[in-house]
Amino acid sequence: MDFSRRFWSRSVWVPSLVAVGLLMLIVWSVRWRQNSERGVEAVRKQVVELLQRAEQNLNAGRTAAARKNYETVLELNPAEPVALLFMAGYLQQEGHSDEARALLARLGPVSDQLQATADFLLGGLELQSGRAVIGEQLLLSAHQRNSRYAAPLRDLARLYALQMRATEQNQMLLLLEQIRPLTKEELAMRLLAGRPITETQQATEQLRGYLQQAPEDRASLLGLLRTLRLDQSPQQVLAELDRHAELERSSAALQALRAILQLQSGADQVTSRYVRQLDVGQSADEEVWELAVRLAERSGDWEQMRRAAGWLVQLQPWQPAFRSFLALACERQGDTTEAQRQRVLMGRLDQLELLAWRMFRPQAEAESMILPVMLELADLLRASDESGEARRWLSAAARLQPQNAEIAQQLAALSAVLEPARSPTESAPEMRPIVLQAAADSVQTPATTVAEDWKFVDESAARGVRFSYHNGQTEWKRIVETVGGGCAVLDLDGDLWPDLYFAQGQSAVRQAEGRLDTLLEDQIFRNLRGQRFQNCTDLCGMHETSHTLAATVGDVDGDGFADVLAANLGTCRLYRNAGDGTFFEATPVALQQSPHCSSGACLVDLNDDGLPEIFILNYVEDWDRRCINSSGQFATCDPRELRPAICQLFLNEGDGEFRELTTESGLAQLPGRALGVIAAELTGDQKIDLFIANDGMPNQLLTCDVDVSGVAGKAADLHLTDVAARSGVAVPESGRAHAGMGVAYADFDRNGFPDLFVTNFYREQNTLYQGIASGLFTDASSRSGLGPVSLPWLGFGTQPIDVQGDGWPDLVVLNGDIDDYSASGRPWKMPIMAFRNEGGLRFRDMSQSSGVDFQQPQLGRGLSRVDLNGDHVCDLVAVRHDGEARLLVNHTPQQSARVVLRVIGRQRGREVLGTVLTLHSGGPGELTEVVTGGDGFAAVSERVVSFRRGAESSIDLAVRWPGGVVQRALVLGASVEWLCREE
Repeated sequence: MDFSRRFWSRSVWVPSLVAVGLLMLIVWSVRWRQNSERGVEAVRKQVVELLQRAEQNLNAGRTAAARKNYETVLELNPAEPVALLFMAGYLQQEGHSDEARALLARLGPVSDQLQATADFLLGGLELQSGRAVIGEQLLLSAHQRNSRYAAPLRDLARLYALQMRATEQNQMLLLLEQIRPLTKEELAMRLLAGRPITETQQATEQLRGYLQQAPEDRASLLGLLRTLRLDQSPQQVLAELDRHAELERSSAALQALRAILQLQSGADQVTSRYVRQLDVGQSADEEVWELAVRLAERSGDWEQMRRAAGWLVQLQPWQPAFRSFLALACERQGDTTEAQRQRVLMGRLDQLELLAWRMFRPQAEAESMILPVMLELADLLRASDESGEARRWLSAAARLQPQNAEIAQQLAALSAVLEPARSPTESAPEMRPIVLQAAADSVQTPATTVAEDWKFVDESAARGVRFSYHNGQTEWKRIVETVGGGCAVLDLDGDLWPDLYFAQGQSAVRQAEGRLDTLLEDQIFRNLRGQRFQNCTDLCGMHETSHTLAATVGDVDGDGFADVLAANLGTCRLYRNAGDGTFFEATPVALQQSPHCSSGACLVDLNDDGLPEIFILNYVEDWDRRCINSSGQFATCDPRELRPAICQLFLNEGDGEFRELTTESGLAQLPGRALGVIAAELTGDQKIDLFIANDGMPNQLLTCDVDVSGVAGKAADLHLTDVAARSGVAVPESGRAHAGMGVAYADFDRNGFPDLFVTNFYREQNTLYQGIASGLFTDASSRSGLGPVSLPWLGFGTQPIDVQGDGWPDLVVLNGDIDDYSASGRPWKMPIMAFRNEGGLRFRDMSQSSGVDFQQPQLGRGLSRVDLNGDHVCDLVAVRHDGEARLLVNHTPQQSARVVLRVIGRQRGREVLGTVLTLHSGGPGELTEVVTGGDGFAAVSERVVSFRRGAESSIDLAVRWPGGVVQRALVLGASVEWLCREE
């Protein structure tokens, strides 16, 4: 009882209960721990299984299934690093940057390999947010943590390509190649090093975004300025540079770039706000070396220029512009062999660039479309002695088609070829420092006189000329519809008044059906003594109803009357002048058998037998091809993707027939997309040369050699050689072929050597090739002011014209696009441009003060120069695609009287192309003019020469005929017109 009472008393049972409870808790705890460990182990095993399953799904390409695996893993273990990294990667790709960052923030301490992945993902997120500096640092960190990790190297190469950091880009690609073979896009990046791999507008927007996030980002600023230089004027690039003064203060590259832009804008000195000299050394940026090149060229220090340009070529071997500098320096040193080699390489690099760009197009995904391009790239590289690079492309092609025996054979043959050793690049050549002037002490541009307004008035209606060109427009927008339309000036009846021949197109539908629209035929207008014009097409008996793109004139039979050749889509036709103002068709048999898409022609005596040959410009072979844009609509084809054609030469046999010499003359080996031509002496050998402006291909300068070993009584054969590359007119300073259209020939700077002005495509500078020696030219587009101002326009016809009689040839350019891209902000119809020559190769834009027609947007095409009303002042005939042709009569007040000269050959027909006339009136310098043929795009100008005449009572005149014979005369009295007849 007492025991029982004591037992159940509180002092006993409570401790006992506690003891029992503790015992039970211990037992339960042990069992829970065992169960918990078994549960954790089960979860761990499940996570491992899920990670393995995810990896299997990824390897099998089942991305969605792998993603579900990783999502489940994170539900089981929210801190699992592999799942966190993969899910962050998925979210980043989908554009969910914040969610991706949140996942990466949960990542704890991990191995270097996993941290490299995290740094890579964070670097990508920073780049997406516009923070290039931090993004680059994270990508570099990822590479340092895991040197075998390909993705950071890939993205760094892309970033450096955007910023145009060629050296760093290629370093990343070489490291990447040690991990895996390069893709076709990455191989293309090697060839495009130093140039953007996206459209310039997209690149500039992205780089501006980087600068907005980090104004101190020097690399992005330099990349932006380098990109802007591709299609903006020097003044526009300078304006951008002015907004970043603090960065320029500490950057030699930016200071050098300012100096380069000053030179391109025509400044006599280079200035800096911050330093007085720049050191040209191994660590210097490419802008410093480029400035050294340009200053050496200015001073004529060809050895210095060659050393600097050679170093630039070693730094960027795929940059054609630098080889252009090197070629010029070699040429001026007399090393013509090396100059020619560099220019040949320039042409190949230009082709390589166009082909490499195709790797980034959507069509590049189709094996059937991209494989031929890859093989063409390999061929070009092999021809350029770049066997290692060619091997890369062939290997990439072999990966696309492993069973292709031909590719395997080429690759095996190339593997046996030793790649030539490159020149060592350990040390840069020694260069003198570049001395800069203080900005406040220098004079940027020479003072110029104030130009009075010019005045051109359209008098087409008042003078009775009503003509509209029909370009055969269809919904297909064929390339042939974009060209054509011009005027050929001739004297059809020998009254010494210039008449007008207008080429006319044709209905494409009716032409395809074989039934031509007889209302659409070429038109002839007779000049009624400078008062009016009369449409005399029917009276002349000429009914050319083909789709005519252009026409040319000349005396093919030596009877003293102008004949006409119509350059057609199809068979070109020759019409001979009967001598009474009528014409009859006399198309030679050889011409009838050779139909092409002929964009123009020239009648020129190439073998000096007194009778002109027929030279025909042919544009493209597949002119009827129809192209579709990304919206599934018909769009004008890119001419660079159309097959170039072969120009043709027909030798005048003297009996009314012509013999084709296209193959024998070497023309068959010189394809091009010819649109403009000039026939004149250009190389200093006193022979007629032919300059041809090509669309999207290098220009050609053809010199002529005559085979004197021919049969007696038979016309001598000819051989044409393209010397454009060694003469410096094949491509502009950039080293890349532009889309050449029109050509103007004149001695714009009056240095005694002819210059060539070529109009080009939208966002391509018009090019002024300045003659600096016999047969040698240099690109003066930027410093003349003619290049940068043309960037917003697409040029076609152009003519040199002394508008106000000051003795300096001015320029007029017709503009107009080939398709309506106005929805993208690109102008379709464009104004006429007029430029006043202010002497010393400087031009002023007079477009807004030259008349109403110069301010109205239009689709300009052919432009001809002619004195319409006999006042001895040059006027213009402008043909367009969107309205009637304009007769732009020059009413500008004249500064002096003129002397007008006509030349007539004795045994070489009426017109003697290539005749050089030099006038010396006692003042400083001489005035030289040349009788040219071709006259650029779809045009023939009046074959007279006009000189400014001062107050002198007598003028010394020298006439040098083709072949070199010189006649001299003294021009006396106040007579205005003179006739020069060959003795």
